[in-house]
Amino acid sequence: MQIPVLNESQKKQLRLQVESEIYRRSFYEFFIAASHILYPNVEWQYPPFYKYICDLLQEAVENNINGIEKKHDFIFNLPFRAGKSILLSQIFPVWCWIKNPAMAIMQVSHSETLAIKHSHASKMLLESEWFLSLFPELTIRRDTSAKANFMNEAGGKRISFGIQSGIIGEGCNIQIIDDINNPADSQAVTQGINEIYTDTLYSRLNNPSIDFRIILQQRISATDICQYLLDTNPNKYFHVCLPVKVTNYISPVQAIDFYQDGLLWKDRFTEKVILDFQQTLGSRAFAGQLMQKPVAEEGNIFKRAWIKSITLDEWRKLTNNEANIDWNLYIDTAYTAKAKDNDASAAILACQFNNNVYVKKAWKWWLEFPELVAKLKELKVKYNVRMLYIEAKASGLSIKQQLSREGFDCADLTPKDKDKVARANAVSPKVEGGHLWFIEDTWNEMVLSELTGFPFGADDLTDVTVYSIDNLLNKSTFNYSML
Repeated sequence: MQIPVLNESQKKQLRLQVESEIYRRSFYEFFIAASHILYPNVEWQYPPFYKYICDLLQEAVENNINGIEKKHDFIFNLPFRAGKSILLSQIFPVWCWIKNPAMAIMQVSHSETLAIKHSHASKMLLESEWFLSLFPELTIRRDTSAKANFMNEAGGKRISFGIQSGIIGEGCNIQIIDDINNPADSQAVTQGINEIYTDTLYSRLNNPSIDFRIILQQRISATDICQYLLDTNPNKYFHVCLPVKVTNYISPVQAIDFYQDGLLWKDRFTEKVILDFQQTLGSRAFAGQLMQKPVAEEGNIFKRAWIKSITLDEWRKLTNNEANIDWNLYIDTAYTAKAKDNDASAAILACQFNNNVYVKKAWKWWLEFPELVAKLKELKVKYNVRMLYIEAKASGLSIKQQLSREGFDCADLTPKDKDKVARANAVSPKVEGGHLWFIEDTWNEMVLSELTGFPFGADDLTDVTVYSIDNLLNKSTFNYSML
C-alpha cells in the first residue's frame, strides 16, 4: 500500500486537527497551551493540583453534556496568586464552549472591574490567531462583542458582572463564583453577599439537576460565602481545600499527594515566602488567605500578649526625656453625660516613636458638652498636645468647631468603614507585630480589658486606640482633615 505524501499545507492541517482533538479531549492540555497564549511573558509552572482540578471539572462538563445528573457543586479554596482565576474564570469557560458551543456561562466577581477583566481575557483567547486556527467554527457574534457579555454564533453566552452591581435575570449552565468576598469587606457586607447568593444567584441554573456551580475563593473570614455554604448544606458541595502548606484539614484527604516537601507549590510558595506573608499579613489574614482556615471573627482580634509595656523611667530614658516627641489626643465623644443611656467619651494620648505607637494616658468620661470641652482644653495644655483628632459623630463635630474657634489645633477623624470590626482587623497586624506599647500606669488594665474583649462589651477605648494606630502607622482606615 502506497503511503500518500503530504505537502506542507496538508501537514499543517493534519497537525491542527490532531492538536484540536487533544485539546477537545483534555481540559488540562488545553489549559497549559492557552495559558501561554494569554500570558506569553509569564514563566508558567504547573503544580500537581492544576491537573486534579482540571480533571474534576472536565468530568462535570462531560456529564452535563451527556445529561447525567450531577453529584454536587464545587467549592475550591486556594491561596491568592495560585492562578485559580486564570484557570477557572478565564480559560475554563473557553474550553466549555469547545465541548458545547451552546453553553451559557455566568461568572461573578467581587467587583464589576474584575469580572470584566476575566471576561475580556476569555474573549482575547477566543479571538486569538492560535485559537481560531484550531477551532474556526467558534466565532463571537459581532453584535454581542462587549468585554463583559458576549455570545458565539452557536448561541452560547458568556455573562459576567460584579456581585454588588445588580444581578441580571439570565440563566446559565455553569456558574462561576470567583472571590466574591474581599478582605476589606465588613461583616455587614459579607452577610449581604451571602444573601445575594441565596436570594438571587442560587436560582440562575437553567437545569439544576445537571447544571452546576463553582465557587472559588481564598478564605476571608469565618462568615464568608464558603463557610456559609458549608454550614448550611455541606453535602451539596465537593470541597477542595488546599492550604499553602500541609495541615490536617486538606480536602479531600488524598490531595495531600499534591504537596511536595510539605508545600502546595514549593517553587512559588517557598518557606521563606510563606514566612514573609505570615509576618506581613498577621495571623488572622494569613490563616484565611494562605492557610484556608480563617479564625472566627468573634473576639480575640487583639491578644494580650501582643501589647508591649514600658515603664515611665524606661520611656524617658529611651526618648531622652521625651525630646522632640509629638503627642496627639484621639477622642471619641458621646451624646450626653448619662452613662446608662450612652457610650462614654473616651480619649488616649499617643505618639509615634521608632515606628511604634506609644500610649501614655487613657480616659473615659460621662460629661456634658461644656465639661467635655473644658476637659479637652485642659489636657491639650497639660500634655502639650500637638493635635486633637476628634471623630465627627455625636457631639464631636460641635466640640471640634468650638475648640477650633478658640485657637486649638483640631483635625477631623472620619472612618472610611463604619464597621468597627473591620477597622480593628485593619490594624491588628501592627499590634501583633509588637508595634503597640503602653507606658505603665493605672489605666493599662482598663484598656487591655476592652481590647482583648472586643467586639463584646464596651468598645470606646478600643475605638480610639484603633484610631491612633491607623493615624500614626497605617493611615488607611480613616480620612483625616483639618477643620
